[in-house]
Amino acid sequence: MDVELIRHTINSFLKERVKKTPEKIAIVFEDDAYTWMELDQLSDGIALSLLKSGVEKGTHVGIWSLNSPLFMLYTLALAKIGAVMVLINTRCHQSELEDLLVYADVAALCYGEDTNTLKFSALIEQLDRKRLALLKRTIAMGKNKKDIPEQYQMKMDDNADLERLGNAKKKVMPEDVLGILFTSGTTSAAKGVMLSHFATINIAIETATQLHWNETDKSCLGIPLFHCFGLSSGFMAGIYAGIEIHLLESYKTIRVLKCVEQNQCTILNGVPTMFMAMIKHPRFVTYKLDSLNSGIIAGSYVNANDYLTICEKLGMRKLQMSYGQTEASPSITFSDYEDTILDKSRSVGKVIPHVELKILADNQNEICIKGYNTMLGYYKLAAETQQAIDAEGWLHTGDLGYLDADGNLCITGRLKEMIVRGGENISPYEIENHIKNFPYVADVKVIGIEAEVLQEEIAACIVTDGRKKISETEMREFLSQHLAAYKIPKYFIFLKKFPLNASGKIVLIELKNQIKMIIDKNKK
Repeated sequence: MDVELIRHTINSFLKERVKKTPEKIAIVFEDDAYTWMELDQLSDGIALSLLKSGVEKGTHVGIWSLNSPLFMLYTLALAKIGAVMVLINTRCHQSELEDLLVYADVAALCYGEDTNTLKFSALIEQLDRKRLALLKRTIAMGKNKKDIPEQYQMKMDDNADLERLGNAKKKVMPEDVLGILFTSGTTSAAKGVMLSHFATINIAIETATQLHWNETDKSCLGIPLFHCFGLSSGFMAGIYAGIEIHLLESYKTIRVLKCVEQNQCTILNGVPTMFMAMIKHPRFVTYKLDSLNSGIIAGSYVNANDYLTICEKLGMRKLQMSYGQTEASPSITFSDYEDTILDKSRSVGKVIPHVELKILADNQNEICIKGYNTMLGYYKLAAETQQAIDAEGWLHTGDLGYLDADGNLCITGRLKEMIVRGGENISPYEIENHIKNFPYVADVKVIGIEAEVLQEEIAACIVTDGRKKISETEMREFLSQHLAAYKIPKYFIFLKKFPLNASGKIVLIELKNQIKMIIDKNKK
């Protein structure tokens, strides 16, 4: 049965959870635990302190931090008073950070605790304040309970404070902008995607419903909260289902294995590279992970054989395939919960309720969607928004695919990644699928390299599993049994690893530059 869409703001959404299970553990992080009531009260205190500092409905406030309870609390606090959270990738360099702060009109920047490799405070000190005329203040959030100043504690007997906060909450509407999240920027400059309270919350509800999550579940959450996958399908879905969330600063393989075993986690979400890193880790077999039951594998294309291997190794019969993008808040499809693992491996599932999907045959079978989950637009990019969402309200995803006989969506490629060689359109996915079936291949990315005569030549970038060195001749002979001659790559480049962003996706710009340098060097 389809779930009805609900008109909630983040504040009313959280209140519903607090009413149901106020004293139940909501978040566990390092040595601290937070109940749902605590999350509500602490975020109220932070919201009030933000109001007193001049942050109000519509103010753009950046959050730049690794995963932490304070990240979550500031997210809730900003949403409660209608401020627009601007979620920033932790891997931003100084110049990128400045560009994003200027572009997104950020008036305040909340930042997390420094680590050995991430020096948030030092980078903030080096910011060019002349460029950032709108940036009035920076706030060191910390990461845990001990970092919350005493003045942020809500005084429940202060009627003036309660009235001020209550009035601010009343001004927030479900259709308001919840936040600006950035596209991954793997192929071009990141764009700020505006998502509403309404879309984010209803996708969270749909996610928890599709996955059958409930109050008995425990999740291991290590995917970044600054991405839609972590925010909506992780944190917000957890609020709806009342999940006990075991939060990790970031998705490190050993941390995940330890977290799942020690806490008997039942839920694990991730991108394919994260799951593959787990099952291929030398110490994987030493961990007891039989508590795992369900989760979402999404964020990038997953080979059918890899998916089957992941499910088998982890014993996860309910690891659901899903397809989405930031512009769709992010979910578009889910595997049917009762489908066999083999059936799930063949597609990314069916379109979710209340959303329409069509395939544009006259545009290389581009996938388009229309529904409540569609973004409000790209911030300050009217032309790009019109290009993405047409006059009839269809979001053009830029992904290519088809619907099978049962209505399941099968992804065949990405419009921008399609290789054009001598007038022929070649899908990298098709070539990648065959290369992944070759023994000793851990990962592969097929890209187009500019060529004078043929427009583009095909380059296969391959990471081996380290057991055996693969020769180019072996690979050519193998592919010649499966592919037409014009689809066989001209270049085979063997790498130790791919450049990845914080969500585990390959950064195509960096990879292409790296491959071009290697090819140019070999020509000399």
